[in-house]
Amino acid sequence: MAEANAKDNDRDLAFLARTLRGTTLCGLGEASHGTHEFYLAKLRLVHYLVMHLHYRHLGLEYEAGAIEQLNAYVQTGQGDARALLRPLHLYATDELYQLVQWVAAYNQTQAPNNRVTLFGFDTNYTPAYQAAAAATCLAYVQQHPTQVPAATAAEPVLIKIKTSSTSALFELADAEVAALRQATAAVQAMPSGGSDAAFQRFAQQLALLDEGTRLGDPLARDPFMADNIVAYQRLHPGKTMLWGHNVHLAKDTTLTNYGGTGYYLRRHYGAGYYALGFDTYQGQVNVLAKGEFATESFRAQPTSFSALLAQAKYPVFFLALSATSPLGTGNRLITHINSNWSKQRELPMRPGVDFDGLVFVRQTTASVPLK
Repeated sequence: MAEANAKDNDRDLAFLARTLRGTTLCGLGEASHGTHEFYLAKLRLVHYLVMHLHYRHLGLEYEAGAIEQLNAYVQTGQGDARALLRPLHLYATDELYQLVQWVAAYNQTQAPNNRVTLFGFDTNYTPAYQAAAAATCLAYVQQHPTQVPAATAAEPVLIKIKTSSTSALFELADAEVAALRQATAAVQAMPSGGSDAAFQRFAQQLALLDEGTRLGDPLARDPFMADNIVAYQRLHPGKTMLWGHNVHLAKDTTLTNYGGTGYYLRRHYGAGYYALGFDTYQGQVNVLAKGEFATESFRAQPTSFSALLAQAKYPVFFLALSATSPLGTGNRLITHINSNWSKQRELPMRPGVDFDGLVFVRQTTASVPLK
């Protein structure tokens, strides 16, 4: 691959047409949420996948409500992209602004049915997004009071969430949680007759609220994110790119000892899901410290897979991974940096099992905070 900041030529990415043949989803990982070169490389990949391989959906590892607002911007060009990005923590960067601006400009040249859509595949944590989801559900229930009796019975719970200024999902009584879950189960069991757009949006927003009541379980997030991706893809058929951290997009359990989002996607899509990890040897990275950007330096262990790859001739390259190749024997340590700085900065990975391919950037710098 060319340097991550190469913009004028994408011939080095032509191998993707063969590599991704027959796939439906392409996961674009990252060893951290705060690396400039990862973001630039992923910008190039998104550009190529859209322009040459007809990918039309881009899911981001962030709250669904926030990305829904960004999607409205890229569809219409109306609004303030910087203002929409600023609350997005480590995604509030110049690189993500470039991504959003490129998608918006591309969409202005396309017919509505050929535009790129953005969606967030994480659940809603912010009270305002939870309230907005409850308002959508409440409006639908009040317009269709007899369609799903269990949803109508949950109306008081929806009102409580809609009118709360705090994260009401964590304050619901057991009976209220039960009512919300019964409503969600009843909606999900509806036959295909409930397939109009308004019903599907109601079902999606109700599922997000239900997910929010279960986040006390630290292992619940990844199955939820996978469910959200599957549900979105079902409603919006077409090739989909996923933008998230390596630990979530990996196809097996090696990195974390439990099933991440990619694990469940592999179970659902099989070979239709391609996972592309990102790795680096050393550099600087942005993390969060008390809610603000903080820059830290790192270097991988000398015995790590990252250190081995750093000895290659090229500073940036793509590596196809196979469990049957010499590189696929046993676990290999790759760089891993959380949103918050921690001492553990490497995790094990099985080539060809957790990732189908790897983009390696020897030296990286911190992402550029949005001004």
